[in-house]
Amino acid sequence: MYLSLAVVGVRAFALSKAFFRYSERLVLHDATFRKATKVRVAIFESLVRRAPIGLRDTKLGSLVSNLVDDVDEIQNLDLRYRPILIQSVVTTAATMILFTWLVPGQAIWMVLLLVLIFSVVYLLSVKAAGKTTGELAELRTEVSVEVQRLVAKNRLLKTYGWAQDTSERIEKLGVKLGSVELETAKFSGLLQSALQLFLYGSVALGAFLAYRAGDFLPTEQIAVLVLIPLALFEYLLAIPAAMLAKRKADLALSRIDQLKGSKVPDELQSDSVETMHRFNELQFIGVSARYPDGQEILLPDFELRAGESLAIVGPSGSGKTTIANILVGFLNVSNGVALVNGRPIGDYQTASLLTQVGLVTQNAEVLSGSIRANLALAAPEASDADLISVLESVHLWEMLERRQGLETEVGISGANLSGGEAQRLGLARNLLADKSLVILDEPTSSVEPSLAKELLSSLLEAAEARAVAVILITHDPEIAGLAKERVQVTTH
Repeated sequence: MYLSLAVVGVRAFALSKAFFRYSERLVLHDATFRKATKVRVAIFESLVRRAPIGLRDTKLGSLVSNLVDDVDEIQNLDLRYRPILIQSVVTTAATMILFTWLVPGQAIWMVLLLVLIFSVVYLLSVKAAGKTTGELAELRTEVSVEVQRLVAKNRLLKTYGWAQDTSERIEKLGVKLGSVELETAKFSGLLQSALQLFLYGSVALGAFLAYRAGDFLPTEQIAVLVLIPLALFEYLLAIPAAMLAKRKADLALSRIDQLKGSKVPDELQSDSVETMHRFNELQFIGVSARYPDGQEILLPDFELRAGESLAIVGPSGSGKTTIANILVGFLNVSNGVALVNGRPIGDYQTASLLTQVGLVTQNAEVLSGSIRANLALAAPEASDADLISVLESVHLWEMLERRQGLETEVGISGANLSGGEAQRLGLARNLLADKSLVILDEPTSSVEPSLAKELLSSLLEAAEARAVAVILITHDPEIAGLAKERVQVTTH
C-alpha cells in the first residue's frame, strides 16, 4: 500500500509541478513588478525634489545604479529568497512528519540528520552571502560611474588626453571586480560540494539503517529512507542562492532607503500652490539666496516686463546663474523680495514656473534621437513647417539640410553636434515652447563670434515681437549691449 501511494503521489506531483510552478511565478512576478514600479517612482520623486542643486555632489552613474540595478536587486527578496526559504522550511518539516509516519522505528535518526543538514546549509549560506557581496556592489557602482563619465564626457576626455586614463581605471576596476566574483564563486562552489556530501551521507545513513533493521524493515520503507532525502535536497540546494539574493537585496534596499530618505534642504523646499499662467513683470529688491552648502549670494535690484530684454553682466561666480535658479524655482529666496506679477515668486509652484520660464544654459541638454524628437519635447503637435521655421531662426536649418533634415541623429549627449549647434538647438526648443520669459545663460559661449551677435539680435527681435521677456546672462559686455537694459553683478 505504501509503495502504491508513493507511486501515485510521485506521478501526481510530476504532472502538476510545472503548472503550479508557472502559476507561482506568474503571481509573484506580477506582484513584484508592481512593487518595483512604485519604488522607482518614489526614488524619482525624491530626486526631482532635490534636483538639480541638491544633487550637485551626486554622481550620475551612482543614481543610475540606484534607479536600475538596486531596484532590480530588491525584487529578488520576493522572487528568489522568501519563496525558496518558505519552500525549504515547509518541505523539510513535511519530510520529518512523513518519516515519522512511514518509518517510525528509524525516523529519529533521519529527522536529526535533516535538522542538522538544514541548519548547516543555512549557516554556511549566510556566511557565503555576506563574504563579498558589499564589496561587489561598491565595485559595480564605481564601474557604472566611470563608464557613464567616459561616455558622457568622451569628447572632453579625448581632447585633453584623459580618455586613456579613464579606460585604464575601468579596466583595473574590472579586474578587481572579476577577482572578487571569482572568490565568491569559489566559496559557493565549495558550499555546493559540501551539500552534495551531505546528500550522499543521508542516502548512506538511510541504507545503513535499512541494513541494521534486517528482516524487520519492509522493502517499501527502505525506499522511503533512501529516496526521500534525494527529493528533499532539490530545495536545500537552492538555499545558498536564496541567501546570496537576500544579502544583495538588503544592501540595495539600504541604499534606496538612504536615497529616498535624504532630506530636501530648506533652501530647496516648496509647498506653493499658486499657478502662473503668463509672465507680465518681475522685480528684485534686496534679494539674496543661500545654497545648501551655506554659500549666500547677494543679487542686484532690477525690474523686467513682458517684451523687454535685460542683460545681467558679471564675472564667473558672481551669482548670475543664481538669478536663473530662483526664477525657475530651483532655489528659494533667503532675504529680500522677488516679485513675479506682483506676488512673491515663492508663492508659485515650481512646475508652474517651468511652464512659463525657459532656460537655455551654456551646456545645452540634448537627448539621443533625432532633431525632430528633441524639438517635439517642446511642441509635440508642431508641424514640419513650424520646426523648420524655428530652426531657420537659429541658423541651424542650412546645416541640417545637408544631412538628413529633421531626422538627423544628434547622437549620445549630442555627440554628432558641435557645442554651438547644441546651444542653437536648445534655443530653438525654447522658442517652440511658447515661454513668456526666457533666460539665456551664456547662450552663445560655444557659437562662433561672427554668428553670435547676429543670432542673439534676431532672437531678441523675435522675442520682443511676441511680447516675450528675455534675461541675457553673460560676461561679455559686447553681447550685453544687445539687450534694452543692463545690470551689473559683482563678486562678494
